[in-house]
Amino acid sequence: MTSWYKGFRDQNIFKHVYNGGMARGDRVVAVSEQIAQLINDRYGMPWERITVVPSSVDLERFDPAEVAPERVEAMRHAWGIKRDTRVILIVGRIVRRKGHHVVVKAAKRLKEMGFKDFLCVFVGEDCGRTHYTGELWDLVLATGTMDVIRMAAPVFDMPAAYAAASVVVSAAVQPEGLQRTILEAQAMARPVIASDLGAGPDVVLTPPAVPENRITGLRFHTGDDTALAAALLRLFALPEPARRAMGARGRNWVLRHFNAPAVAEQTLRLYDEITGHDKAPATAARLHQN
Repeated sequence: MTSWYKGFRDQNIFKHVYNGGMARGDRVVAVSEQIAQLINDRYGMPWERITVVPSSVDLERFDPAEVAPERVEAMRHAWGIKRDTRVILIVGRIVRRKGHHVVVKAAKRLKEMGFKDFLCVFVGEDCGRTHYTGELWDLVLATGTMDVIRMAAPVFDMPAAYAAASVVVSAAVQPEGLQRTILEAQAMARPVIASDLGAGPDVVLTPPAVPENRITGLRFHTGDDTALAAALLRLFALPEPARRAMGARGRNWVLRHFNAPAVAEQTLRLYDEITGHDKAPATAARLHQN
């Protein structure tokens, strides 16, 4: 049995063969429907050999009811943000596949359209393995977005960071599988906006897959900064109660589908199916009690 947790690059025949090792298991665990489709598309693996088992999220740590207002204010103070500034939070390593450059270009478009009182905050490590950070700063300077882009210091209180945000964005330009940050943001009742490759419809509920009264976020075409800017404008045009309702639906979605006992039960059912046993429900119940 092998597991596949993200959309590994497939840029040449050598990488295709190397990654193919994960598709040669008798059973392959995909972390999301998006990754399951990718495995089937790339390697023609029969669907009956692919099982989707998502990651879980720590719902006790990422609970908006447990984050004191003082922690949120401390985070906004650390970022140098005024009370009425809308925070667009982007969480993830500073690498090209995360699409930070798409966000910078979208910020430029927002400014050109006269949108004000917003700040894009990048929270994530600069891995130092590429020139991407330098290219990103060059782009910020070239687009005149220094005033609306903030590369924050490492954050240790991520629940407060999410709580300080108006929206959490994933602009990924490669298949991400199941980003923990998207789950955490929804657990914190934050609306999310994701590219088509940033999160699948099994992770973020967006139209037209679900009606407007069930959405937990918005989606835009991968790499399209104009579409990202439009999605941000659409979100911020909603009344505050509508945005809060969207965030609440996101938390409920994560509570039901990405809690640890549910994921453990799916994992144990798969093990039992492979070994021919049927003890998953009882074992999962014991895990829930613990």
